Amino acid sequence: MNMKSLMKIILTFGMRGDYNTIRYYAKRTFIFWPLYKLYETFHGSYLPLNNNIQGEIFFPHEPCGVFLSMHSVIGKDCIIMQHVTIGSNFVNKGQSGRAPKIGNNVFIGAGAKIIGKVRIGSNVKIGAGCIVVTDIPDNAVVVMNKPRILIK
Repeated sequence: MNMKSLMKIILTFGMRGDYNTIRYYAKRTFIFWPLYKLYETFHGSYLPLNNNIQGEIFFPHEPCGVFLSMHSVIGKDCIIMQHVTIGSNFVNKGQSGRAPKIGNNVFIGAGAKIIGKVRIGSNVKIGAGCIVVTDIPDNAVVVMNKPRILIK
């Protein structure tokens, strides 16, 4: 590792695009692990290093409040907005097959929740506040129902 890479990590801390850089070095050099944990804490997120991210993730508003399950699989060029949960539906740590698998080029809107053993296809757009618990085919758009008034 050279001084230019180190300075890029330090100078871009908290700015757009630094997650992928910090993750890259934290996985390869133990000395960057505390910086990665500080990054997670600063943004109030949980982004484990051992999950399977196949490409770069883009966080337009930084990973504020984002939770990624340690067994989730995320494809290339995904955009994840703030306060998104991609979580498994199990408590035992030994079961890795019950976490979401996200395809390539997926947009996940603010506050969306993807829970359980679901497969999200490629080129999918998931709207803000959606709760996804079933498989979504490729090239689909997922939105919530319109609000209902329960009590007047």
